[in-house]
Formats: sequence, C-alpha cells, structure tokens
Amino acid sequence: SLATLIPDLSPAKLASIGTAKPATASVANMTAAPQVATQSTDFKRLGLWAVLLLGVLFLGWMAFSTLRASKR
Repeated sequence: SLATLIPDLSPAKLASIGTAKPATASVANMTAAPQVATQSTDFKRLGLWAVLLLGVLFLGWMAFSTLRASKR
C-alpha cells in the first residue's frame, strides 16, 4: 500500500499530490529526425585499442614462453 511507501500519508496529502497523466505529442508538433553528422576516424580511440591489443599479445607471449621454460 502507499502507506508503507510514503510515511505520514494522509488522505489530504494524497489528494494534494494529484494524478499522473501521460504526455502525448501531436503529429503537428513532431519534426523530422535530426541529421546524423558523418563520423571521422577517431585516431585516439584507434591508437588506444591498438596499444591494448599489443599489450595483451605481449602478455600472452610472456606467459607462453614462461610455461615452455618451466617444462624443461
């Protein structure tokens, strides 16, 4: 019930809250979709991904070489 959600709820407070009504837009108010800007190549993001992948490959190579060396 609302009494458990809202402490000190009285019928007077409940009447003052009111009710929610869904907002609907009329067709006349609707505009065309905004134009999407063409995206240029983001070299910073591309560089960061390249560094990340190179780091993962390097760590994989180190783990593999350590595993191979420990078998001897």
